[in-house]
Amino acid sequence: MTTATNGTMEERARRIASECRSYLESAAGEVAMDAAKYPEPDVKKKIAKAKKAGVRDIEGWLADEFYNDAGFIEDFLGVVQRVRG
Repeated sequence: MTTATNGTMEERARRIASECRSYLESAAGEVAMDAAKYPEPDVKKKIAKAKKAGVRDIEGWLADEFYNDAGFIEDFLGVVQRVRG
């Protein structure tokens, strides 16, 4: 492959990675909105701790927590694959 072709492939890979990251960020945000409204017991405990620590934007905080949780991301991608698969 020529350098031009590699450059084009690298640019495409970057775009795909960026789209994937944006998709996961959006998904984590949507899940966080629902989790803040209808929290499960473990999430309730995390929310209580976050509030004690002074967190004001609970939905944003939860979205960050979910996005940075590798287990959440793996579970989410597994669900998407089963739904589409």
